[in-house]
Amino acid sequence: MNTEREGKRRVRGWCAFAAGLALGGAITPLSAANADDPAPAKEPAPAAPSGGDKAKPAEPIRVPNSLRPPKRPRQAQERPALFNGGVDAGKAIDEAMERARRERKHVLVIWGEEAQREPTDYLRILLALDQIRNSAYWNYEVIFAEIGEGEFAKKNLELARSMKVPVREKGEKRHSVMSALGPDKSVRENKPLDETLAVSGGQEWYDPPPVQVFLERNAPKLEEAGKIVGDAVESAKAQGKSVFVWFGAPECEWCDRFEGVLRKPAVSEAMGAGFVVAKVDSSRNPGGNEKLRELGGPNVEGIPFFVVLDGAGNVIARSQPDKGENIGYPGTDAELAKVRAIMELGGKAMTRERLDAIVNGFLEERKK
Repeated sequence: MNTEREGKRRVRGWCAFAAGLALGGAITPLSAANADDPAPAKEPAPAAPSGGDKAKPAEPIRVPNSLRPPKRPRQAQERPALFNGGVDAGKAIDEAMERARRERKHVLVIWGEEAQREPTDYLRILLALDQIRNSAYWNYEVIFAEIGEGEFAKKNLELARSMKVPVREKGEKRHSVMSALGPDKSVRENKPLDETLAVSGGQEWYDPPPVQVFLERNAPKLEEAGKIVGDAVESAKAQGKSVFVWFGAPECEWCDRFEGVLRKPAVSEAMGAGFVVAKVDSSRNPGGNEKLRELGGPNVEGIPFFVVLDGAGNVIARSQPDKGENIGYPGTDAELAKVRAIMELGGKAMTRERLDAIVNGFLEERKK
């Protein structure tokens, strides 16, 4: 068998598959993607190992770390734009900063031009890779700033230059530039994506490893889960309160909804009367999953998960008992009744009015 031809055939098929996912086009089967390649000669199947012989493991297919989109998908479909000239990047950054401070994230601004088709397609592929996507969206509020065409494009371009972003002049092939902003809105680092171009056989793509290093280097440094819980226990002990610790993760939609209820002023005030509230991100806080298993008991399943501790750090209630299902997001009357019973463990400060405020916070979301 011509192993070089076979390796290239499989790699191109994999690229076509990944590009189909990222670009929203039809997935091209491996055989169809390489219909123009002559079929390799078939080899007889190896004989089954006998006696104590051990079968040799199959040689792994070597797929490059980078994937390039096809030049023109056969069945191109309309795709939502990454860059929108109708978005004021300055205003979007200010709004993202507020969310980032609340979520303990940084802000990632990606400057680019939708009309630059190939660089934008390279970016789509890059952001579709699991590791890049998770590093970007778990640790940053992500803003796409159009600097080519549209109502705010000129203003966005001027903003980029004022922030010393190395954007190219008009008329040049514009590759996107990533800017990592810290909590004070200062630029921690710029990463021109043309610096990450990988070329093979005359084809280009953005190589993920340099981008991954950039994202990790500028990501916020989060506290250990154990320290978050320990600090909450000390604070609760000093105030004569209980501790309400809940676990969530960026990829969990129900966790977002749960946190949205806890942030409501009436709910936050009611819970603060009897609890010190602490959140542990099981995906982002170091040791988050381990702390979840430690406090969750042997059968913990699913998030959001919450637990009540006393001033000594002992578990006095869980959203999932040793026998039973996790409450998670309380969407039913029965689940809300269980939440109310758990909230009563906050002591005398948890009056009927405050318990009602917490339950009503969830009921209001049910009506939406």
